[in-house]
Amino acid sequence: MTEEENKNIIVIQDGSECRKNGLTWGRYGHFIAHYRWWVLGFTLGSGILAFLITQYVLSPRKVMLNATVQYDIALVKDQKNDGYHYLDGSPFSYLSLVSDDTIQNVIDAHHKGLDLQKIKSNNAITVTPVLDETGKEVPLTFTITGKAQYLGGADEGAKFIEDLIVSVKDRASAIASSYQTNDYLSDLSSTSSFEDTIKVLNTQYEVIDKLYQDALSVFSGTLKIDGVALSNHYDRFETAYSDNGVNVFVSLQNELRRNRYVNYQDGEENKWIDYYTRLGQNEIQYLKDTQKQIDILQARLNDLKSAPSDMNDEGVGSEIVSISRSLQQYELQKNDLENNLDILGYRLNSVSNEYELNANDVSINGKIQHLTNPSNGNWRDECLAFANTLTSYVTQLQGDTTSAENNYRFLYTNYKNRIYYPSTGIVASGGYNAWLGGFAGLAIGFLGSSLICSAVGMSKRSHEEAKNAESEKK
Repeated sequence: MTEEENKNIIVIQDGSECRKNGLTWGRYGHFIAHYRWWVLGFTLGSGILAFLITQYVLSPRKVMLNATVQYDIALVKDQKNDGYHYLDGSPFSYLSLVSDDTIQNVIDAHHKGLDLQKIKSNNAITVTPVLDETGKEVPLTFTITGKAQYLGGADEGAKFIEDLIVSVKDRASAIASSYQTNDYLSDLSSTSSFEDTIKVLNTQYEVIDKLYQDALSVFSGTLKIDGVALSNHYDRFETAYSDNGVNVFVSLQNELRRNRYVNYQDGEENKWIDYYTRLGQNEIQYLKDTQKQIDILQARLNDLKSAPSDMNDEGVGSEIVSISRSLQQYELQKNDLENNLDILGYRLNSVSNEYELNANDVSINGKIQHLTNPSNGNWRDECLAFANTLTSYVTQLQGDTTSAENNYRFLYTNYKNRIYYPSTGIVASGGYNAWLGGFAGLAIGFLGSSLICSAVGMSKRSHEEAKNAESEKK
């Protein structure tokens, strides 16, 4: 046969032989039924394994946790900016939610299996302020985002984020529960002058007054503390320090100036006379310096005004205004110094135009003159009574300071301890559905196991057929 003829040879084979030895749907079903327990076991095992791998290995690597939170906690808004601070004055920052200290404290308290360094190195927890439609930050509203992979998975990660959020509230509440305002009364002693004592008393009064006003700017006056409305607590306080509508400490200061009272003990008159004499000499020198400044400014002002051609000059006009204001301040200072000298017992000598002291001049009604004869007109007894009055106000203000602090703490710890979740709480997103993973595992397990079992069955069948054919030949 030629080469050309060989190319045209067509081999025809009976297909029944292939079907005899191949895998058919019938044989496939037969082998699945024959090895059903193996197929079932392998399929279920594959499904369970796929579910577990998806749930605890693959999915956590992709899951992101998000929580939007709004605080209504014990924070005070700053007056000069849009920030906030704790009641102890320390500033609040939303970044404290994810600070190293906050994270570590939460780990130590509730999540000992987590690692701070792993969380930080993988940027696994972040916080950002929420903005309104104008791009302005919504007050005390933030979004916290976490990577579940580094936070122990979706469930523990959600609890971890919640604990971070709550820790900030707890810190604010702890600071509020131990809040104390300024105590200026501790600066006083038995030797403090009446003037200084009244100033301190008035300062402490203003501290308490501001505390109530701050509280009323935040809380409703109808809120009750120990059964009494907040506004009534404030009214009671104001009434206790009102003298016919005038601040009682203003009245005491006026009384002190009228009567020249001195805080002294019997036998210490000479000490106080010496003290007030030296004080007067200092005031006189201060008054001379003040008068010198007044004379200099007045001369300059007169020079400026004596040149009418320069009055339209903008620089000259500004200088005249500035000098006039300074003169006004110096005149007020001069008036205060003259009043102080009058209280001390100094008088202006009409001949020498100098302030002089004559402690024995009964026509001069000053502190030093009173001290030379303290029993005159019951002045000594009036001094002691005045001292007792001031002491009673010290005690009263100490009690009112404590009450105001307690009320302030009560309001912030009971009415400023809330957390709101404007969205749907802590939401997990991303990752893989473990049930779909399980079903995929079932399908792959079934397909793989059934094919393997079919291959085993076919192999055994072929082996048996070959063995039978060998037996028939014999």
